This record gives sequence, structure tokens and C-alpha cells, in this order.
Amino acid sequence: MALHIVTGGAGAGKTYYMYEKILRQSVEENHRDYLIIVPEQFTMQTQKDIVMMSKAKGIMNIDVLSFMRLAYRVLEKTPALSKPVLEDEGKGMIIRRILKEHQEEWTTFGGNIKRPGFVEEIKSIITEFLQYRVDDRMLDNLGENISERPMLSHKLNDLQLVYKYYKEYMEERYISAEELLELLVKYSEESELLRDSIVCIDGFTGLTPVQYVFLGKLLNVCKEVYITVTIEDDIPLVGKSEPFELFHMSKSYIDKICRAADDNGVEIVIERISETNNTTDNLPDTQSETGEEISGANKKRFVPHRFINNPVLAKLQKNIFRVATKYDTCEISGNAAADCSCAENPDDYPISVYEASNPYEEAEYIAWQIRNLVKDKGLRYRDIAVVSGDVSLYGQLLEQEFERADIPAFIDNTKSVISNSFVDMIRSLLKLAEGRFLYEDVIHFLRNGLVRDYLNFGSEDTDILENFLIARGIRGKKNWNKVWNSAKHDEDVMLAINEYRERVTAVLMPYVCKMEECSCIEDYCRVLYEFLVEYEFSSILEAKASGYDACGMPIEKKEYEQIYRIVINLLDQTATLMGDEVTSVNDFSALLTVGFMEGTVGVIPPGIDCVIVGDTERTRLKDIKVLFFAGVNDGIVPKAVKQGGFLTDMERDYLQSKGAELAPTLRERVFNERFYLYLTVTKPMDFLYLSYSRKQCGGEELEPSSFIAQISDAVGKLPVTREFKKCCEQGFLSNDEGKDWWISGLRKAVSSSDEFYRDNYGDVEGMVDKKWLELHRHWMGTEEGKEIFDSAFYVGGKSSISRKIASLLYGDVLVGSVSRFEQFAKCRFAHFLKYGLHLNNRPEYIIDVPDIGILFHGVVEGFSKRLSDNNKRWQDTDDILIREWTREITDAICTEYGNSIMQDNARNEYMKERIFRISERTIKTLAKHMKSGAFEASGYELSFLRLGTSDMINMRLDDGHVMHLTGRIDRLDVCEQGDNVYIKIIDYKTGNKSYSLKDVYYGLDMQLVVYIQTAKEVMGSKYKEKVVIPAGAFYFHIDDPEVEIGENDDIDKKIYKEYQMNGLLSNTLPIPYLIDMGLGNETEGLIPGATSDIIKVAVARSGSYDNRTTSAISDKQFDYLGAYVQEKMRQFGNEIYEGHTDINPYRFGKECGCDYCEYSSVCGFDVRLEGDCYNKLNKVKEAEIWEEMKQAYERKNEE
Repeated sequence: MALHIVTGGAGAGKTYYMYEKILRQSVEENHRDYLIIVPEQFTMQTQKDIVMMSKAKGIMNIDVLSFMRLAYRVLEKTPALSKPVLEDEGKGMIIRRILKEHQEEWTTFGGNIKRPGFVEEIKSIITEFLQYRVDDRMLDNLGENISERPMLSHKLNDLQLVYKYYKEYMEERYISAEELLELLVKYSEESELLRDSIVCIDGFTGLTPVQYVFLGKLLNVCKEVYITVTIEDDIPLVGKSEPFELFHMSKSYIDKICRAADDNGVEIVIERISETNNTTDNLPDTQSETGEEISGANKKRFVPHRFINNPVLAKLQKNIFRVATKYDTCEISGNAAADCSCAENPDDYPISVYEASNPYEEAEYIAWQIRNLVKDKGLRYRDIAVVSGDVSLYGQLLEQEFERADIPAFIDNTKSVISNSFVDMIRSLLKLAEGRFLYEDVIHFLRNGLVRDYLNFGSEDTDILENFLIARGIRGKKNWNKVWNSAKHDEDVMLAINEYRERVTAVLMPYVCKMEECSCIEDYCRVLYEFLVEYEFSSILEAKASGYDACGMPIEKKEYEQIYRIVINLLDQTATLMGDEVTSVNDFSALLTVGFMEGTVGVIPPGIDCVIVGDTERTRLKDIKVLFFAGVNDGIVPKAVKQGGFLTDMERDYLQSKGAELAPTLRERVFNERFYLYLTVTKPMDFLYLSYSRKQCGGEELEPSSFIAQISDAVGKLPVTREFKKCCEQGFLSNDEGKDWWISGLRKAVSSSDEFYRDNYGDVEGMVDKKWLELHRHWMGTEEGKEIFDSAFYVGGKSSISRKIASLLYGDVLVGSVSRFEQFAKCRFAHFLKYGLHLNNRPEYIIDVPDIGILFHGVVEGFSKRLSDNNKRWQDTDDILIREWTREITDAICTEYGNSIMQDNARNEYMKERIFRISERTIKTLAKHMKSGAFEASGYELSFLRLGTSDMINMRLDDGHVMHLTGRIDRLDVCEQGDNVYIKIIDYKTGNKSYSLKDVYYGLDMQLVVYIQTAKEVMGSKYKEKVVIPAGAFYFHIDDPEVEIGENDDIDKKIYKEYQMNGLLSNTLPIPYLIDMGLGNETEGLIPGATSDIIKVAVARSGSYDNRTTSAISDKQFDYLGAYVQEKMRQFGNEIYEGHTDINPYRFGKECGCDYCEYSSVCGFDVRLEGDCYNKLNKVKEAEIWEEMKQAYERKNEE
């Protein structure tokens, strides 16, 4: 019996030497069993290698196994497997159950038990204890030695308790995967498979404690044991080593296996692989234990077997991470040294660096380079591999890019089942089982691909249903069992919606009702299983897998072939482990989610000839000629090692100092990462391509990894490429690649600072590359190409529709409120989207700012109507009446509004109280305003339709079109004095709206002018014998004002003043004191020094208005305003029919037409794009504005 330790640097030929030796012996001694033990993920590749190396192209007495597979092989003939083996998902469930059942006993776990990921952390530590043979005695000893660390001591006590309960639970029920190796140790001496066999252990950088114990058993049972260890010839195999040394892991590995051999009295044979210039037809030379060369003596330094024809990669293998000695190419080559300089032909240099702008470009570069290697250098896809420190990101990007380039590839990354559509459907079912039936959960279920395609819930029907649910706020199982009605939907639409509702409930209600009757986990599992069986999901998934197979998607096919079994096994295991536990459906859902998160799908390469994409540790690469190392950025290479967990790294270091042997600490993992990088970059035989990005996918800056500088230090200066010539330039491209290259050229033309491009918008004949021009001519001859070209050189801002289309969109009569034409003044395009295309936000069952405004309006209108119905005046009201009526009206309106949304939750109930409080104060203020003046309310909510006709309401436009204004005056007040009738209008606003002459001038705010002018014309026809005079038009702000008060301030008075109205006021006496009698009277006129709390008027000492009076104008100016606004409205109407849809919102100072615009995500307006610019409004002097308005008045009178 002997232990053979086969050593050599990366690429020396250790594995080849050992496999060749085993193959030769297996033929000579065919009665003996030969076992090759490799990491689990390497088994298939190793089997393939052994078969290809054998002369017969087949093996009979050689088995390739992992430690776990070997355990099953040995134990299947023993009573050890009488108990079922617990899978990883089950272990998490047991830990979760223990944590919950004993929650009163924990000292440090506390509220962490329900924290996402905590169960996984504790499960990981328990697994670690099992792998490293940590027992109660060891934990007791550690507890005694760490009394000076009370927190760590408490943590260990909790972990020891969990460990104890876990082992007690497992004792009579299950075997864990880690315990299989303990049982393997126990039964190894009885195994016929192991007795007198030859065992090879390959591909490991170290073993766990239980694996070292098993190794000791192997040494006693087997005839010979071979172990390969990666370590350079110039490194001593024995003696102390520091963690920062490159081969520290290997020396530690050798030390432990030698100790196992010494403990069992087994001879140790060191077989160093001599790095000779032998060809692959011969085995590498070896050395004896004493170090004497068996052959190939008297040579200086020899090229590793893998790099026999590549001195640069050989130099990298010798020098990377080596400080003490640096070898030059001529020193390590038996042949004449090749020039290591990359200056002459950087494209053929074995190591190169590509600097990409982002990971997308990296993936594109790698795909392009692979295509070239296969085409120009005759490589097979299987000769090429890609690795990355972040395979989750680069794996996805490369998969997309390889698919576009028709490159067969296999992404060697564990695939969790949590994102599988079948699992997603089950999780949505569990959400629905909670009984709340939120619309998100129902729609999530219906939009699931399996439900949509195989249970026939169509996407269009689901869209209609979703819109209805959102608008009506329907939720809860009870509401789904009722017939739905809506006055806003046609009868046919409601019939279709209800039919769809019945189909949904027919599927879901029986299942939900059964889930409600469940009390324990076993019941939940049974109901869920019965649902899956009833709707034949096993057959559905088989059909899905067949569909992927037909589409040539073998990985997805494999996933859907396995997923049903994985889910059923999880349900079975959950019911078995925790079936009697009483729980809620919420907790059951969380329990299954934990299981799903740990579940993985086993996938294999889709074929022999494909590019392998993997990481630096897990992926097995064999006979690779070219290696691409993607994402060589700081933070990715070396990997940013994750810290934390229940036991911190500082605590782990401390435990290690006390003699505990656990998984590597953070510091150790950082040093180990260097060794994995060494193994990675020494994999290729011909070329090593490194690439990094300057920016992340999201645009954040990135730095290249220091690893690139270390490689450069090892071999000399490296060629760095910052752009690559697309395969189009070599006349070799697919249709998609050609289109992409053409588009990239257009993009460069658009972004070029050259005035040629900016002025000519794509007169790209000046582009240099002739092949690109050929592509340009080709694509410009297609409709698709023309559309792309127009998009590339799109100039924003200017857009229009024809008069014919405008007439079809808007009709012969242009109907709309004043706000419609104000919208046109703000932005033509927004008007087109809203009133031409009728794009509106989807109605939602929520209370938003506009809803609050409607409710306030409703309460004030309701109060006004009740006054009218009861023949009461505002002057007749008092605070008691106002409070009583306001409460009744608020309750009635809020109950009826929005399908009773105001009673839907506590927040809306609070909102209802707030509406009442603000409305009561508003109505009290309105009453006080009326009591302070001589005006009487004449009408409320007066629609233009009821008021009759006027020149302002109906206007004739060019080309025979007519414009008809719609609107509603909130309140019209009248005061009759002699032959004069003074009229005043009030418009209630919940927003902070203020009158501005500038806004009227530019058409941004014409409402008050239109309303007072319309009222004047209508009242003129009513009071034909009298003169109707506009007294004012005001905005009344419905608000809940906040005021600062001093010690002696009257708070009610200060709040009352906050309700001061703003707008247009006639400066003609006696109007100001008809509105507020505190300003004066008919006898004295205006009272000097008087101010109004109702309107913005103040009287100077001289008896005239002072500068605090705003917007006080003459009767003639009222006429000017009316004429100007009428002309402005007619202008807007004509422009609408002319087809103006320009994207150029107004800007005046800080105000902008894009503020609060609901179409900002649609228009694509961007001032950085050519043609997109604001319609900048200039400041105009007030006198000039009045002059223009006067001219409009004169033009009107001339007609």
C-alpha cells in the first residue's frame, strides 16, 4: 500500500500522467477496480476524457465518482441507507421548525428568526459543523475558552442548542448528505468496491476533515492511492508556509494527506512531473521521492507540458504572483527563445487586453473574437472557454450575444427554480389562498405563461379585467362571487367581464375554499398537490419541454423535464418533515418559498462542440486552447468576498485562534482567490484574452483590476485594444450583424461633432469605410432601413398632421372647455395626445389630488343648492346651520363617490374628516364674504349650455368650422342699483391659482375673462333695460391655511384673511365697497386707509387705490380683455384644424409646459436633441399688452 502524491505546476500534465498510468494498469490488471474521485461538477467531463484517452474508447473497470456518489455506491450494500437521505431543502425546513419551536430558549437569535435569509445562515453553519466534524465536546471546550467574548459565547450556546436539537430530530428519521461521508468512513473497510482497488483523487485544492479521515481509511483498504496537487517544482513540499503564499493551499493539502499516511503507516511516494519538451505522444518525465530525475536530466528550466509551444504563457505560469524569482522566456524554454515582445504583431500575441466601454460591448467583442477564431484559425467551439468573476452578469450578456451570433454555448451556473414559471404559478396560488384576492395577485396568476397558454386565459381578456379591477378597486374573495356592474361600461363589455370572472372563479374558488379549511402543513401540501393533478400540470410541463425541444433549446427543455419532480418532491418532503405543524397559509407560503430558493435544476451542455462559460472556481475546463477572461475589473477580480453571516469573520478568526477548524475565514478566502486566479489563467494552451469595462451597465465608473498589472508584470507589456473591427470588414457577417454595424455607423454620424454631419443629417457618403457604404446602400433600399435612417436623424420639435386628418380627429365642430385651449397654448403636442388621440391615464381606485378637488367642489355646490332649495340666502346662515348641513352633505357625497372608496380604509376615513373640516371653514368664509357686501347669489354651477348663446361661447372659424366652448361658472353674484346691474363671478380652486395679465396675454389662463364676458353677454339679454357691468371675476382658494400667530393675534382673523380672493376687479365706484362695505360707502366713497380681507384692495391716505391693490381695471379694459381672449381662442381653434402638433412646450422663467405633464414619458422631448426646444415667452410691458388688447377690441368692432 502506498500514497502517491503527483505534483507539478499548472499545465505540467499531472492529470494526464495519472490517467494514462491508470488506463495502462487497468488493462494489465483488469480484475482490479479503479476509482477516480473528482469534484461533483467534473464527473461527466472526466468520464469523457478517460474514454477518449483509452485505446478501446471504452472503460469497464474504471469508475469516475465524486465523494458523494462514492458514498452511495459503497453504502447501497449496507444497512446504512435504511433511513432516507435528507435533501438540502429539507434541512432548511428542520432548522426553521427548531428555531420556531424553541424560540423561548434563544439568547441571540431574537427577532432574527423571521429575517429573510436567517434560516439559511444557521443551516450553513450546521452544515459546516457536520463537514468539519464539530461535536458537542468541541463546542463545550470552545465555550469555556471564550468567556472574555460574552456575545460570541452566547452565539455559540444558541448554535450548540440548535445543533443538538437538529441531531436529535435526525437521529431516528433521516441521514444528511454530510453524514453520508461519516457512514462511508464507518463502512469503508467492509466495502468490496474499495478493497484492494486503486483510487485516484484529482481536481481538489483541499479536503474537509471528514474527507481526510476517509482518506486514512482508503490508505488501509486500497492497494494504492494517487492524489494530484498543483505546486511548482521550486516550492518545498514540506515546511511552514504563510497564508499569503501562492501555494499555501497546496502545501497545507500535502501536509494533511501526508499526516493521514503517517497515521496509518503508509509509504509516501512523491512523483514530481518534470516539465519537459516532450510531445503529447509521450508521458512527462517524473522524479522520485528523493528528487532524482528518472529521465530528462541536466536541463535548466522546462516549459510546462501545456505550454510546450507557447513560451509567453509558460512565462506567465512561472511568474504570476511570484515575487522571489522571475524567469525569462529563454530560461524556461528548451528551444530557442521566442520573442516575448508584442510590438511587431500584437494580434498574434498570446495574451491581450481589451478595454470596453461597458459589459455589453465586452460580450459583443468576445462573440466577435470567437467567430474569427473559428473561421480563421480552424478552432472548434469546444476549444474555447469564457470565465468571469461575475458569471451571473456576464453569463446573461454572453448568452444573448452568442445567440445572436449563432455560437453554441453552455452557461455553467447553478440555475435556481425560483424563477421558473411553474414555481411562479404556485407562489401566486399561495398568495391567492390568503383570501385577500388583491387584483395584483389575481392578474399575476392569470398572466403566468402556463396559465395563459394551457388554461386558456387570454392576454386581451386579462387586460380588460385588469383595467376593470384597478378602476373599481375590487378585492376580496366575497366580491368575486358577486355579479359586477358599472354604469361606465357598456352592457356587452360587462357581460364579457362577468363571463371571464366566472371562468377565473371556477378555477380558483374550489382551491381557495379547500385551503381555508386546512390547519396543518400536510393539509396544505395535499390541497396544492390535488390542484396540480386536477389541471394536469405534469402533462402541461411535458408539452412545454417538448416545445423547447422543437425550438432547439435543450437547456430549457431539461429544466421543464425536471421541474415537476422537484416541486412534488419538495411537497412530499415538507409534508413528511413538518406535516403535523399547525400554521397559517402565509407561513406555509414562506416555508415553500425557502425550499424553492434552495432548489436547483441540473443542466448539462447542449452538445460536445460548444463554448463553456463559467466562473474561476467551479467550472471544469479541459484541453482549452483559448480562454476569455471577462469582467477583469476591480471588485470583480479578485472577487469582493462577502463578509458577515451569523458568525462574523472576526469571530471566526478568534475561534480559529482557539483551535477550532471551520471553513476559511475572510482573510484566507482573499488569499485563496489568488490561487484560483493562477489556475484560471494557466488553463489555455494558445491564447488568453482579458477584457474589462470602463463603466457598469448603469453608467457608473469602473476601474480595471490590479490583476492585469500583475499579469503584465509577469510577462511584460501587454497589447491593449480599445476598439475592434467588426466581421463586416472581413466580409463575414450575418444579417443581424450587418444591420447592427450599419446602425453603429449611423450613430457615430449623429453624435459626430463634424459640422458635415450636423448640417447634412446623414449625407453619409463622406464616411470612410467603403464596406460600410455598401451596407448603407443595401439597407436604404429597404423599408426597414429607411425607417431606421429616419429615426437616426430624427429632428424633434416640428410635427404636424394634415387638415384632413385634423378634421377627422376633431370633427366639424370644435368642442371644449377653456382649459383645453389653455393646454394648446402650453404645448400643442400634449393637446394632440389628450384631445386628438384621447390618451388618458388608466383610472385607478385611489383618492388623488383631483379627486379631493372634486369632493370639495361637490360639498360647496351641495351647500349652495340646499340654500337655493330652501329659499335661503347666504346672509341667513349661521355657524350651527353651516356645520349641520356641511356634515350631512360631506357624508352623502363621500358615500356615493368612487364606489364608496372614501369608506375603504382608515386613511380615506381621515381624508373624509379633513374634507368636512376644510369645507366647513370654506363655507363659513364664503358666508362672511356675502354678509360683508351688497351682492346676492344669482346662480350656482351655471353651465354654458343653460346660459344660452353668446359670441364668446360660439365662434366661427376659418374653412367653415365652428368652435363651441363648454364650461361651468361656479357662482354668479348680482347687485342691482338703479339702472346698473353689477355682476361678479367666483371660481373655486383647490390649487394655488392666481390671476396674471401675462398668462391671459399668452393664452395660458383665459378662464376668468371667458366666464365674466359670457356672464355679461347672457345677463345683458336678461336685463335688457339696464346696463350690465362686470364688477369682478375671482379665484377662491379652497384651502386649509397655516398661519403664524403672535401672543395677541386673533387666529380666526388671520385665517380669514388667508382666504382673500384674487382676480379681476373693476375700479369703478361703487363696485369695491359693494363687494366689501368696509372699503367705503356711497356717501363718503372710498375710506382712506381702508383695506379688504375679501379682495386685494387697499385705499391710500389720499383716498385712491394704493400699490397693494392688484388687477383693478376699468370697464373699458374689461372689454379689451374680452375681445383679445376671443381673438386668441379663435386663433387656437384655427391652428388646431391646421394640424399643429409641435413638441415645443412654453417656458417663462422657471415655469414650463412640462411641469406636471402626464405625457412626459410619451413625447420624448429633450432639449439636448436637435429640434427640441422650448417656446420661450418674453417679458412684455403691461402697457404694451393693453395696447395689443385695445387693438383686438378695435378689430372686433370693425367686423
